[in-house]
Amino acid sequence: MKIIFYSAHPALALNAPTGYGRHMRGVIYGLRELGHEVIPCVAGGVGEYSEVTTSDGLSQPKSFKAKLKKFMPKLMWETIKDLKLILDDRKYAATLDELVAKEKPDLIYDRINYLQVSGVKVAKKYGIKHISEINAPYTEERIELQGKSLLLKRAEKYERYVIEKSNLIVVVSTALKNYFSKKYPVLRDTNKCLVVSNAVEKTGVTINGPYVSDFKNKHSLNGNIIIGFVGSILNWHGIGALLEGFKLFAEDKSDVKLLVVGDGQQLNYYKQKAIDLGINEQVIFTGNVAPENVPSLIELMDVTVMVKSNWYGSPVKIFEYARQAKAMVLANTEPIAETFKHEKEALLINSTPREINEAFIRLHNNLELANELGENARLVLIEKHTWESKCAILIDTIK
Repeated sequence: MKIIFYSAHPALALNAPTGYGRHMRGVIYGLRELGHEVIPCVAGGVGEYSEVTTSDGLSQPKSFKAKLKKFMPKLMWETIKDLKLILDDRKYAATLDELVAKEKPDLIYDRINYLQVSGVKVAKKYGIKHISEINAPYTEERIELQGKSLLLKRAEKYERYVIEKSNLIVVVSTALKNYFSKKYPVLRDTNKCLVVSNAVEKTGVTINGPYVSDFKNKHSLNGNIIIGFVGSILNWHGIGALLEGFKLFAEDKSDVKLLVVGDGQQLNYYKQKAIDLGINEQVIFTGNVAPENVPSLIELMDVTVMVKSNWYGSPVKIFEYARQAKAMVLANTEPIAETFKHEKEALLINSTPREINEAFIRLHNNLELANELGENARLVLIEKHTWESKCAILIDTIK
């Protein structure tokens, strides 16, 4: 099949080192490994990644934006942001339309986002099969993370249109499937909604030996037990609870380190928090790391963590941890629990400092358990969670 991989959101770049970037590249990789021709059409860019847009998607200079935002009512500011998303979607629809006319694809695989309907409309225009990948309850998420907008009803209308007009809806968890099935009768008692969790490439990872050695020497990590996190440094990843749990764990231990790999809006805040907690000598914040070097840093970790996650998400990082057979301490959410079993492939916890500390102590005192959890997780991953196998199910469903 000839497939156009489409994403109309202006702030999502294909080469981003974040979870969404790795997810997009994974889907494209899996489809290509199955022999399909995949043509990326990504509004955020498909080349070298650079953080060129802010989370609100507005492109005015920072000083102007800051002044405008300060004096404008929040509801109006959020509505303007939504209007820009609608205009961007319409603008990029022309790009997709032109590409479809030229390439005549069999399928459009559309990474849907909030207030985006252009992929569905172009597919309907040309009579092409269309898959909508929906990774969140976008209207709810928009309110929780940014606040309300005057265009929320329009967002709901657009979402309903996407659900009804797409040939197949792909979601990342059973919890999200149940949410949409309850909301939209068209998904009940049908095969129109397919759960495809995150995954990894079937091929192994490349470890950069000199990079690992230099990193260990730079941070004096030889002989240390390393607990590690990979991801964006944002409030909803539970970095605060992780630091507090690590403080409890490290109080009487001089041979433990916490390695936090990633960048984000709250990086400086959490660096200061580590200082305030008195653990800054034992915590390493890497900042931005090139994607090709992330597996090398995971290789350094004895225990890997994700202490907080939302109720619907399928975090990419946990699959990457498992690929390298790392012991995992993970948030006890429904999507994570349906992927890795508690006590067998990971330790699942509530995201409190006390439970984080207890999990760390348990693995620190029982290296045999840590090794067993890591190896079990790796075996589950190979059996069930590669992009090739996920995409094969997806294509079989849409045929």
